[in-house]
Amino acid sequence: RNGWPFKSVDECARIGRNLAALARRRGRKSVVIVGGGLEGIEALGEILRRYRDVEGLDISLVEAGPRLLPEAPRKLDAAVRSHCDGRSVRLLTGIPVTAVTPKRVRLASGELLRSDLTIWTGGVTAPPLLHESGLADRPGQWAPVTDALCSRRLDNVLVIGDAAALPRPLAKQAYYALQMGACAAENATRALKGRKLRDIRPSPKPMLNAFGDLDTFLVSGRTVIASPKLAALKEAVFQLTMAELDPPLNPRALQGLSARLARAATRMALPASLRRMLLS
Repeated sequence: RNGWPFKSVDECARIGRNLAALARRRGRKSVVIVGGGLEGIEALGEILRRYRDVEGLDISLVEAGPRLLPEAPRKLDAAVRSHCDGRSVRLLTGIPVTAVTPKRVRLASGELLRSDLTIWTGGVTAPPLLHESGLADRPGQWAPVTDALCSRRLDNVLVIGDAAALPRPLAKQAYYALQMGACAAENATRALKGRKLRDIRPSPKPMLNAFGDLDTFLVSGRTVIASPKLAALKEAVFQLTMAELDPPLNPRALQGLSARLARAATRMALPASLRRMLLS
């Protein structure tokens, strides 16, 4: 496979090493990001954070849909484009990728993009395990579940996270997966005690989308608040979530967590520089 995904720590580390090596090369060099959703835009932002001053580096981002961040308010497309103006960044929307080779990305339009490194962020697909285990009826299908997260194909199995296909689909976001995990754990206990299972009641949360150090967007419904200082809030949310999943078990770990949260809070002061965009 010539497009590099970043679904694991090892994959991210490999991409990071190759980006650093590419940045050290003389002459023209190019990176292509396939996918203009949340992952693709955050990847572009991080590359700009680290390497936007590298001479000769060209970046292209290709999105098959008509705009960037299709799951977010339209104003975010315009905001990302404004940050890319005047930089060696080309944003291509409405054009699917048809092939990826070690040095080229072919578009449905017939255009060939040179690419020394292709990062693949487009499309989340169901893993083969779901079909192989009998949780899904066919390859590429998510596992159908009830509102109580019980598999519709196998008894005594609860399915959570991206793998679960609820009667009313949920966005494949980490905060929903955490809520599903808590519900599944409670239902497993209820089942063992012979009690009635409870349905999941997902509660939407605001989204924080980072674009490197250039901007961070807090999205709540149709309202967007944008400011680079919101990156501190995103870091604080991350640290608190990780502490909830893996609580500090000794004073040194707790001290480290407190220091990281304090640094985030210090950088966080939402002053007049914070921009509020009311979306129509």
